[in-house]
Amino acid sequence: MKANESISPYKITDYPGVTTVHRGLNVRDYVAIKAMQGILANSSYSKNNWDDEYIARTAFNIADAMIKVSEE
Repeated sequence: MKANESISPYKITDYPGVTTVHRGLNVRDYVAIKAMQGILANSSYSKNNWDDEYIARTAFNIADAMIKVSEE
């Protein structure tokens, strides 16, 4: 899996002969979202007093690690 690879691309044809391509979420963002869901679902989250930026950075660090491992 590649970090910038789109997970759900779709195409919309605006009018004959012209197609607009929307890339959708990339793999890195999707994995980070899932990691963040797990962090926030953890019942000890509120006890840790983590700030939002720390949670976001942690989620992206997890995503980056998963992508790196998947490319091995």
